[in-house]
Amino acid sequence: LPVDTLWALCRLQRCRHSSDQYYFRSLPLLLELDDHFDEVEDAVLGVMDTTERTSSMVENVNTPPAKAGGFRLRLKAGLIGHSADGCRYTT
Repeated sequence: LPVDTLWALCRLQRCRHSSDQYYFRSLPLLLELDDHFDEVEDAVLGVMDTTERTSSMVENVNTPPAKAGGFRLRLKAGLIGHSADGCRYTT
């Protein structure tokens, strides 16, 4: 498979599976992968679940333990949010 296809599947996971954005973004991949879409998506999800994010590891090393509401503070600071299309993103 082309690497661009795998990256597109990774980016697709930012969207809620029940959202319109997931549906519209998955259409080209469904056409490209045909009957193999679910199999390839499951494989990509498996790799994503077992891969540590480098930024997360650096953040865990360089920041003190979060107190209650740490997630909310990062959300308010704009480090975690939702884009206009309803897909998650982090900075």
